[in-house]
Order: sequence, then C-alpha cells, then structure tokens
Amino acid sequence: MALNVVRGRGVRGSGLAAIREAIKQFQTAAARGRAQAVAVYYAGHGVQMNGENYLVPVDADIKEAKHISSLTLPLKELVVALENTPAPVKIVVLDCCRNDPLGGRIRHSSVGIGLAALARTAEDFVVVFSTAPGHTSLDGDQKNSPFAIAFSAALHQPGLTLEDTFMFATLRVIEATKGMQQPWMSYNYFGDFRFLPTSS
Repeated sequence: MALNVVRGRGVRGSGLAAIREAIKQFQTAAARGRAQAVAVYYAGHGVQMNGENYLVPVDADIKEAKHISSLTLPLKELVVALENTPAPVKIVVLDCCRNDPLGGRIRHSSVGIGLAALARTAEDFVVVFSTAPGHTSLDGDQKNSPFAIAFSAALHQPGLTLEDTFMFATLRVIEATKGMQQPWMSYNYFGDFRFLPTSS
C-alpha cells in the first residue's frame, strides 16, 4: 500500500498554531485523494482535564490548570478534523502520557493522570492509546518507547486486519513491560482495511 505522508509544508515551529496548520494541510490532502485510510500518529505529551483530553505542544508554558484549554490542542478537535475527511477509515494513534507533562507544577482536582477514556467515536473511527486510560506509559531503555517499537513491528506484519494489528502491538507491549503497560483502543470500524495486505 502506498503511503502519502503529510509533514506540513511551510509550517514553522512546533507550537499550537503550527499544529493546527499541519492538521489543515492534512485535511486538504485527504480531501483531494482517494485514500483507503487516513491516520495520525501523535508522539508527545498529553493531559486530561475534566474528562477531556488535550495534546500539549512542546512550547506550551502551562502554569495553571486554567491555561490548559487555551495552550493545548483538544483531542476532539483532531478527531473532528479526521471525521470530515472522505476516507473509509480514520485512525488516531496516541503515544503519549509517559510522565507528567506539566512537570509537577499543577496539582488540581480537574487534572487527571494520563488520558481519559473516550465516551464514543464516530463510525469508521479508531483511536489507539499507548496505555490504558488513567495510566502513564513507560519510556523504556531504548531510543523509542515500548509502544512505538511494538506498533512499528505490527505494521510490518502482512495480512493483519486493523484490529489484529493493534492486538499484535498490545501483546508486544505487555510482554516488553512485564504487564506494567497495556494499550487501549476505542474501536468503531467493521471494514477490512489492512496496513500491509498479503501479496497475491
């Protein structure tokens, strides 16, 4: 399967405005093409507040809980952006929450550990979390996280359905972390998409 990677042409920096511009370009590219699937892999910090998930730009200077909503990207904003593309399946993979993204600066009842579970996802939508809701992921002792390593290995397995791909990665993560980390998935897709179809 051919892949078209959208990197964000002309996007400067890695702040909130740059992330939103990259998402806009992604939507435009997805609308032009005839993609079998659209997927976003996010590796970085995330935080939950009042049950809502937020992705934290590297330059976000969050000193109080009230700053989270204005300095970060709501996960639902990314989800809606993908929902508005014509692809038959939409995928978001979140490899984040390895530690406290706020550096221990904020202790507030509205801010929880890790990310929150999603109440629902739209039809033909899959959201994968590197760890279970309310938990943090492990960095591991290699260049990439245990989840990133497992997910990369899963993508190279020919013939796996989408659900089996994530199950493969989940079992690898559980094994690598000795059960300390278990990926989690919100799955609302019943098609037959495969990242790497079996050669005929």
